[in-house]
Amino acid sequence: MRRTPRSSSAAHDTVPQAVFSRAAPMVVLPTPLPSDEKSAQDSYYFPRSSHVEMLNIIDACMFRGHDMPRARVLFDSLRE
Repeated sequence: MRRTPRSSSAAHDTVPQAVFSRAAPMVVLPTPLPSDEKSAQDSYYFPRSSHVEMLNIIDACMFRGHDMPRARVLFDSLRE
């Protein structure tokens, strides 16, 4: 017995129309300030690259519980 492939429209027929009729959520971020100006809101949305780098190292340490003590030390240093 030979099966015919389903068309992509068949998959959309099973999804409720309510999913497609909703408006997509939208996030509006403020424009970054110039490097010589600072504000709390700007640093919240646009962290310094050293913070982002530290979070990536913490993520690598926590992967499968590889080095949890080091991740904790790095996390505590970010909180200071």
